[in-house]
Amino acid sequence: MERVDRAGPGAYSVKQSWRGGGQSGAGSGRVKRLGFLRAVLRALAAILALSVVLPGVAAASNPLALGTGSAYLPLEGHIEILRDPEGRLTLEDVAGGGAAGFEPIPGAVSLGFTADTLWVRFALRRAAGAPAEWYLQIDPPFLDDIAVHVSDPAAAGTYRAVVLGDTHPVAGRPVRYRSFLVPLELPEERTVTVYARVRTTSSLILRAGLHTAPGLIAEASEIGLLLGAFIGIAAIVVLMNSVYWLWLRDSVYFYYMLYVVTLVAVYLPINGTLTHFWPDGAHRLSNLLTGTSAALGIALVCEFTVRLLRLKAEMPLAYRIVRVGSWVGYGGAVVSALGHFQKVATLINTTMLLVIAVVTVASAVLVRRGSRPARLYLLAFVASIVGVYLQGLRTLGMLPSNAVTDNALQVASLFHMVLMNVALASRIKMAEDERAAAQRQALAATQDAERRATAVAAERTQQLAHAKEELEAALDAERQALRDQIQFIDMISHEYRTPVAVMRSSLDLLSISDAGAIPSVAQRIARMRRATDRLVEIIEVGLSRDKVDPNRLQMRSRPTDLAELVGDAVQAVAAAHPARRIEAETVPAVIMGDPALLKTAIINLLDNACKYSPAEAPVEVALQATDGHAEIRVVDRGGGVDQGEAVRLFDKFYRGTGHSGVPGTGLGLHLVKRIVEMHCGAVTVDSRPGRTVFRLALPLQPDAAQAAAIG
Repeated sequence: MERVDRAGPGAYSVKQSWRGGGQSGAGSGRVKRLGFLRAVLRALAAILALSVVLPGVAAASNPLALGTGSAYLPLEGHIEILRDPEGRLTLEDVAGGGAAGFEPIPGAVSLGFTADTLWVRFALRRAAGAPAEWYLQIDPPFLDDIAVHVSDPAAAGTYRAVVLGDTHPVAGRPVRYRSFLVPLELPEERTVTVYARVRTTSSLILRAGLHTAPGLIAEASEIGLLLGAFIGIAAIVVLMNSVYWLWLRDSVYFYYMLYVVTLVAVYLPINGTLTHFWPDGAHRLSNLLTGTSAALGIALVCEFTVRLLRLKAEMPLAYRIVRVGSWVGYGGAVVSALGHFQKVATLINTTMLLVIAVVTVASAVLVRRGSRPARLYLLAFVASIVGVYLQGLRTLGMLPSNAVTDNALQVASLFHMVLMNVALASRIKMAEDERAAAQRQALAATQDAERRATAVAAERTQQLAHAKEELEAALDAERQALRDQIQFIDMISHEYRTPVAVMRSSLDLLSISDAGAIPSVAQRIARMRRATDRLVEIIEVGLSRDKVDPNRLQMRSRPTDLAELVGDAVQAVAAAHPARRIEAETVPAVIMGDPALLKTAIINLLDNACKYSPAEAPVEVALQATDGHAEIRVVDRGGGVDQGEAVRLFDKFYRGTGHSGVPGTGLGLHLVKRIVEMHCGAVTVDSRPGRTVFRLALPLQPDAAQAAAIG
């Protein structure tokens, strides 16, 4: 099983900021910003110096004296190590002098990534009056395999062996705890020698110390409080950013939310906390979870940074470097999921440090450009950057393991999440300001559209009124001009219905947009809709009532292709109702008839179907030829009519109840019936709620005498 230092890859948050508000020309502003950057750099330098100074304890190999009054005694300064590159040495070899000598070290073990087996030796001596019961604590919790051998002073050459490591089940440990604990019963004034063999695929770091029972309980309580604070803050951050993302649909919040999740996923195994949540399976999951989450976290923080700092537009070179970092992170996550993180661990840690350096410089540049929000983001990531570098350099063996370098990431992450969430919350205000500006622009556009639409409606009204007068005069002329009149009216109707449909669609879009939710805008839209409806009414009344006098129709028969006629009618109605879906199905059928009159009848039926059926429901028209007749069937999905009303639908000026809000004069269906009868056919209606069917039956070979009598 491959293994990785959970501290190193966990340190993958990078420096972020927002786009600055522009280059400040004031000298005092530049001085303040430079002062801010200098303060940040001084703090970073001080922490780095502290991390190097802390381990400076003189090397020694004398036994650790266990006296009274101490709840915890670290073993730094009392440890000796022996590296076994081939991993062949046994306890007999190292304890019996068969191997090369041990070397004392001044502090904790910090060797970075290495395949060597490490032997550790130290001696303990309990003073008179000191507690006999002690607990040997070995950290960090991500070491794979530890074999501890405790000598028995009463029997020379005898050792008690305890096997530990995060690849071994928690149930086999002497004490279930996040760290590795070995209970010791130490004799008074006797020296006890302890050997520990350590093997791991992660960074080889080792710290050890002795706890009394009360001291161990106190440490467990403190760690529990810190763990609760960390997970609680992380949960709040994840929840808040989830809400922000769902509300604003801004991917910055989405990627930061996922990054915090990976941060917690890395923290649980490296701190040994995973054993509390899943004691039976932690040894199987910890390696996989740590490596995969660490690599994926690097990729996610790169995605977050690119979007937050707008690097693609602001700094193309930095954008390309950070983008490469995200690719390395995604690839490392795949490799880790397959159990081979150690092969790419050094690459990922190096990439992480490089990306952090690049993004820190980018954030500093934005601060110098005068971006006040960038200061908060830089401050938020300074803590994270310090933790990342300290723990990352410790993981690579470039810094010693001590209290600062071991806990830098966890503590820094707490400060980072709090400050970063405050910074991201301020982004909400900016989004609200942008939303308000967009609403003002939409309101201005709506007002302008209202003025233009009102002017267009007035102009169209005048034109339609004039056209109506001309049509009324033309209809009083000779019937010989009937065909020309019908063609002219069809053209006028088509030309005016199209812009009216466009205006209606525009009003619908305005109604469902964000601007439509503003009361003042909604009122203006309503006035515009009423003006448009008035225009539609004028079209319906002016171009339908006076279009044809059904009692004075004249028919000019000739061979007529009904399939072509149905197609032309569908196109005409579709132009008047662009939002409506009309489904047509035809077969070849030719009859003797007047194409203009038949087209008018079909258009009237289709127009009725569009007006009285739901907007989302399709209108169907089908042409069939059977038993010497051609049948045209028009189907809509409207509310239907009662059977008592169905027989009156074809009466002149009759309109069904409940349709007063739909434009119409009651002449359309009467005209359809008249035209069909002139062609020796019949029209019927079959209606029920949700489905109404009109059928036009036309003889393929009409009787000429009967047609002349009807005409």
